[in-house]
Amino acid sequence: MRFEDFKRLFDNYILNVLNKRPSQGKNLNGLCPDELFYSEFKEKITTSKDVLKLFCMRTSKDFTIRRNGIKDTALGITYWADWMISNMGMKVYLRRDIEDYKEAWVFKSDNDEFTGIATAVSSVAALHADKVSKEEFKEAISIKKRNFKTTKSYIKNTMEISPQEKYENYKAAYNSVEKDFKADVKISKIVNTNMDKAVRKKKEQKASANIDLSIFLLKENEQEQELYLFETDKILAQEALQQNKKIRSSL
Repeated sequence: MRFEDFKRLFDNYILNVLNKRPSQGKNLNGLCPDELFYSEFKEKITTSKDVLKLFCMRTSKDFTIRRNGIKDTALGITYWADWMISNMGMKVYLRRDIEDYKEAWVFKSDNDEFTGIATAVSSVAALHADKVSKEEFKEAISIKKRNFKTTKSYIKNTMEISPQEKYENYKAAYNSVEKDFKADVKISKIVNTNMDKAVRKKKEQKASANIDLSIFLLKENEQEQELYLFETDKILAQEALQQNKKIRSSL
């Protein structure tokens, strides 16, 4: 079974089967986990979706920002952002989504301050590999695919009933008992955590990057006005300009 299929099946099993199965334990006393939970669940304290996702991201070890950015040798990924140019040598750690390592949230190691977003930079070393290395890599991939196909076929032929069938059977059995375990819950939102500050700072950085600075540029054919300390300096400069024009016209 592919991991993606297992994850989806396992999550559904927890929600629709395990949490709705009556328990004979001394604490539940015949109640299913959902029934007991919602009987005591009166207030939900939560935060925004973005902040909650950031809290749940996996935290890396400490890294040092080098001239090429942040290199995670364990995963073979290098992260880079323009703001790193002025922060060489800074000790940081990363928060990343385990399902998408392309983007990393960078925090200072000493005070947990959010510094910015970094993006994974693709490596091109394999493109310059010699012919022998490419052939070895190709053969290794072929062996892996053949082994996976053989193992998958063996499991399929020896399994009495698939996990998907088991899940559907359990779900049908427990859905036959109509119970509503939902409750009217008060929701209190947390908005001042370190992760809230990180999300707000990211939005501010993105907004400042989109500011129109064209008003500071000289318009076409517009010359910068020269300033003079004394009126005499202005007159002498104008006379010199007129003299230069006469010389050019005579040529």
